Amino acid sequence: MLFEEKEITIFTDFTDEEKNKFLSICDIEECKKDETILEEGQITRALFIIKEGSVRISLNFDGEEFEIVKLIKDDFFGEMSFLDGKLHSATVKTSDDSELYIIRKLKFDLFAKKNPAIAQKFYENIIRTLVCRLRHSDDIIKNLNKEK
Repeated sequence: MLFEEKEITIFTDFTDEEKNKFLSICDIEECKKDETILEEGQITRALFIIKEGSVRISLNFDGEEFEIVKLIKDDFFGEMSFLDGKLHSATVKTSDDSELYIIRKLKFDLFAKKNPAIAQKFYENIIRTLVCRLRHSDDIIKNLNKEK
């Protein structure tokens, strides 16, 4: 595993009222241990927030699965496809029995028009997390280059 993340959640800087309002438009899905939530190459246009449990995110290199991160309660995944509508770049499986909030892009877009302040916090937290993940990736690449 490359790194474990916990610095920022999707609800950083949300009030309880804002969080509850946001969660009211989410679906909830219960998942069993080792269940595949997303597959590399799939499109969902949804963002997943871990309500309970944990997931592992992995990439496939030449037929071998390589775990890159484990995410826990309040972490989120699927944000790249949610934002740009392109294929998922990794596979996500539950590490144990888990419960997920699912926010669909179309539903969120309608919510954002009525709740722009909450939408702004949501996007800011996604950006902060993406920056954090990119910095971790940069560190890994630098370390790989040092090993050569």
